[in-house]
Amino acid sequence: MHQTCTYSHSRRVRDGVNERLAASVKRPILREVKKGVLMQEADIQAHVLALAAAHISKGIYRGNATLDQAPMIVNCFTFVQWLWREAGVIVPAHMLAWNEALSVERKAMQPCDLVFTPRLNRTLDTDDFGHIGIVERDGWIIHASRLCGSIGADPSTQFFERGCLGVRRVPLPR
Repeated sequence: MHQTCTYSHSRRVRDGVNERLAASVKRPILREVKKGVLMQEADIQAHVLALAAAHISKGIYRGNATLDQAPMIVNCFTFVQWLWREAGVIVPAHMLAWNEALSVERKAMQPCDLVFTPRLNRTLDTDDFGHIGIVERDGWIIHASRLCGSIGADPSTQFFERGCLGVRRVPLPR
C-alpha cells in the first residue's frame, strides 16, 4: 500500500499544535544572533519544529528542487536541509545526511530526528537512502511529498508503511 499524505484531513486537527509550535519560537535564527552567541539546543529544535509545522500545505514538490528554491519549491531532502539551515545548522546534502547524522533506534525517536523510509515503488532491499521526513511531537512526521505535491504531515505509523531505513539525529553545535 502506498503512503498517502493526510495533511488535508489532519490539518484541522493539527491547527492548534501548529499554532502552539509557531508561537513557541520568538527567537532569532542562529545567523542573526549578535556577538557570536549560539542558540541552545532546545531553541534550535523548537525553531526547526515550528518552521516545519508552519509550512504544512505550503510549497510545491519537485524532485529536482534545489536548496536555493526552498521553501517555495522543495523535495524531501531540500525541505529538511532548509529547515536546519534556517536554524543555523548545516545538514549535508542527500545521502551524506544519512552517513553523518547519529544513528538512533526507531523506538527512541525524538522530535527533530530525521526518518528514512523507502521511496515509492522501492523496498527496504532496493533503496539506498529513501525518502526523508522530520519527527514532530505527538508521533507525526513532516515531509515534502510527491504524493501531496507539497509539504505534508503523516502519523509515523503511516509514514513507515513501506518500512524504516533508519532514524538519524542531527548533531548540533556545542
